[in-house]
Amino acid sequence: ERHDQVLDLCLNQIDACRPFFLGLLGERYGWVPDNLPDEQSIHGWTQAHTGKSVTELEVRWGVLLKREMWDHALFFFRNPAFEQDVPEPKRTDVQAESTESVDKLKALKQEIRDTGLPIPIVDGYPCRYAGLRINWGLARFDLNEMDQRAIEKVAADGLVDNVEYAQLDDHLKNIVHQYGVVYLSGLEEFGRQVLEELWSAIRDELKLDEASSTTAPDPLAEERSYHERFMESRLRVYVGRQSLQQELEQFADGEDEPPCLVTGGSGSGKSAALAKFAVSYANAHPETFVLPHFVGASPASTSLRQTLYRLCSELKQQLGFTEDVPPDTNSLITTFRQFITQIPADRRVVLILDALNQLDEGENAHQLYWLPWQFPTHVKLITSCIDDPDREETVLKSFEHRQKQDIPVQPLTNEERFEIVQQVPLLSAKSLDALQIGLLLANPATENPLYLLVALEELRGFGSFEQVDRRIAMFPIPKEQPTDWSGWVAGRRQQASGTADPKERQRYLDRLSRIEPTLQRNAPVDDPLTHIFLQVIDRLGDEFDKETANSILSLLASARRGLSDREFLDLLEGKA
Repeated sequence: ERHDQVLDLCLNQIDACRPFFLGLLGERYGWVPDNLPDEQSIHGWTQAHTGKSVTELEVRWGVLLKREMWDHALFFFRNPAFEQDVPEPKRTDVQAESTESVDKLKALKQEIRDTGLPIPIVDGYPCRYAGLRINWGLARFDLNEMDQRAIEKVAADGLVDNVEYAQLDDHLKNIVHQYGVVYLSGLEEFGRQVLEELWSAIRDELKLDEASSTTAPDPLAEERSYHERFMESRLRVYVGRQSLQQELEQFADGEDEPPCLVTGGSGSGKSAALAKFAVSYANAHPETFVLPHFVGASPASTSLRQTLYRLCSELKQQLGFTEDVPPDTNSLITTFRQFITQIPADRRVVLILDALNQLDEGENAHQLYWLPWQFPTHVKLITSCIDDPDREETVLKSFEHRQKQDIPVQPLTNEERFEIVQQVPLLSAKSLDALQIGLLLANPATENPLYLLVALEELRGFGSFEQVDRRIAMFPIPKEQPTDWSGWVAGRRQQASGTADPKERQRYLDRLSRIEPTLQRNAPVDDPLTHIFLQVIDRLGDEFDKETANSILSLLASARRGLSDREFLDLLEGKA
């Protein structure tokens, strides 16, 4: 079932990434689909390439069949010498699937070489086998205490190298085979080369030169770009919420003087909803000046002074005000109020201030003394603030004494959750099958958009499809909305009884049997959103290095206004 969409997903993703194509080929030829798109479809050309893997079809669609792509294609072929160091039971993870696959991949690589692409192929980039990296997320969940301690003792650094592997008995080797994945090292030079080649191609395509990269940026334009990128990130996947969008549009079109306050719990989608509204409304009303400000989108955006300075500067530039924008907070408050009253009656302006609760608490910003109580009827203010029952927000208390229009953000509907699940994998050409989608959405925590998106991002980067079922079953479950997992599994078994193909039916039942124990061991928690982020943090520590992950997250938590990549590196290396 899941395979029916894989090829279309992959080929459509290639189209979305043009004009560049980056091909990294190892030794595996890849999965050969049984069914190809209909001849009448956009990818009907694949009917002439039966027996070819998705990987080869991607290369053909991305480059070989598109002469205009030859100047934009970069290929890197891996040197297979490291294979001899991989333990025999795990070599199938990196070696060709069959003799036929070896021949097909060899022919494909030779065809790429013979094409004579302008950008030279990197043929045989080196790497080394470093060991088997343990997937602790699954291992800790499954292993008994004795086995877990034995593996932790051997894999203190997260890896089981060949020396350590040789010391294991057969029982522990089987555990390492089950939870370990082949990990390669010595790829730093390869990564640098990929980056340089791709950046060079991008510079040539966009006709960039060194001078253009050193031009001093416009501070106002630079700050604006932060908010534009923030909105873009929130709108990569946005579905539903039509009633919320309609309420916002009605408010923006209306004549009410008090502002609008959008509220919702952590991760409920307030920022995404306001980003969607800002873009949609501006496109539909080009005569209206829409000014969105997302607190937290940039290092300066959490400062009351910097926020007011940006709002005043944008209004001055857009509306042609002649007054200077002062540097201090008190003067900025006065100027902001003056600018609001000076906006011409025939010019509609929509101001969006998202996440007021994230403003720095200095200067008593949460008291909202700086915010006018009412606005001219042609100037609309839309704000948002978090509203969690277990925390008291000063911003909300400050709004209690103000006239306002309240718009609460509701949980995702079943239809909206399903559509998000369909869209997110599209970003990486991965899809979940019906059982996996049903298992994921049976968890009530997925009614929270942030929780659902984090879960899907975790699955996007999860390497083993065979383990995806159980990874979904391990996601945190809310105490206040417990799911009857025994009933859920029983219902799926009942559905499977209607499957005509006995082999398919048995595969489905076997998957349910593997899922059920994981579900029964997964204890519900009070705050699933926090717990899923804890799972992410644990994964980062396992995949990289616990000390590095802890240092980076500690620095990020301690930083008042965020940190740039360069600042992170300087702090980690002791240069700051």
